[in-house]
Amino acid sequence: MGNTRTAIDLVKSFFGSGHVDTKKILDIYASSGKYYIAMHEFFRAVFFGDNVYFA
Repeated sequence: MGNTRTAIDLVKSFFGSGHVDTKKILDIYASSGKYYIAMHEFFRAVFFGDNVYFA
C-alpha cells in the first residue's frame, strides 16, 4: 500500500519544477498525442525541486 498523497506530491513537484520544460511537453503531446517523460527529466525535477541557484 503506497501513500497516494506522496505520489500526488511527486507529480506536483515535477510539473511545478523550474527544471521541467512544460511547454515543450505540452507542444509535443498536442502534435503527436503522446509524450514519454525521460527518467532524467523526472529525476532532475524531483531531486532538485525548487532548489535552483543561478550564477
